[in-house]
Amino acid sequence: MTSGGTRLDGAEKTRTYYEELWNRRNLDVIADWIAPDFVGHYSALPEPVHGPDGFRGLAEDLFAAFPDLTMTVVETVEQDHRVASRVEMRGTHLGELQGFAPTGLPVAGTLPRDRALRGRPGGGGVGERR
Repeated sequence: MTSGGTRLDGAEKTRTYYEELWNRRNLDVIADWIAPDFVGHYSALPEPVHGPDGFRGLAEDLFAAFPDLTMTVVETVEQDHRVASRVEMRGTHLGELQGFAPTGLPVAGTLPRDRALRGRPGGGGVGERR
């Protein structure tokens, strides 16, 4: 990924991904970041999320349930081709999600994320597809 013709490092790629997908709602970035064989295991979901289409569905469900959802990368650590991040998530539960009716309450949490930047997701995070 480049920005203005400059190659981005892993930490900057991670910030760009979160800004584009989660804060600007640009679902098109999923195809560039989620490997076709991605399998994501999320404690709130009964089944794993598979590939870009499954991840897109997850994002759409979260946007419907939390229309003001934002995610902010607080810090990143990069080594070799892996990036670990601490991400803060905030939103208001205004839509149904996984059978739970909207509460109207604010939700906030910190998410640890780990990803490989050489085509394979790592640790349940996202992978950049090459």
